[in-house]
Amino acid sequence: MRLLSLRPRSEHEIDDRLEGRGYDDRARKCILESLKISGLVDDLKFAREWIDSRVRSNPRGIKILRGELRKKQVPESIIEEAVRERAAELDDRAVADALVRKRLRAAKDPSHINTELKGKLFRFLVGKGVDMEVAEEAVNRGLGGT
Repeated sequence: MRLLSLRPRSEHEIDDRLEGRGYDDRARKCILESLKISGLVDDLKFAREWIDSRVRSNPRGIKILRGELRKKQVPESIIEEAVRERAAELDDRAVADALVRKRLRAAKDPSHINTELKGKLFRFLVGKGVDMEVAEEAVNRGLGGT
């Protein structure tokens, strides 16, 4: 219960924690079933909240978000449902444009546009999981088509 009070957890995370504490398979299944029935563990709710958190605080491309949820062993069908619900906010173009705007606001002298700045922005976007073509387009839009 203490673990769940910190942040939502996936079913797999809870199962791993219980296994680490020495619970056998039968006990873990019983505990997980009880937590699911009570609504304390819900992979769809977990995936939605994970995506909401990322959209608000640390935007990522849709590929990275899917990968993060897969790493947490959230079933693919649940990942797709959660992503589909937030499709507009998870569009790579919207994410890329927002990240470029944010980076340019923080730049010391954004008027000094050069290939180094373009390269840095491009690598930053790709590192955030944005498709390369989309990243290039976003950089060009952000820097005024140069």
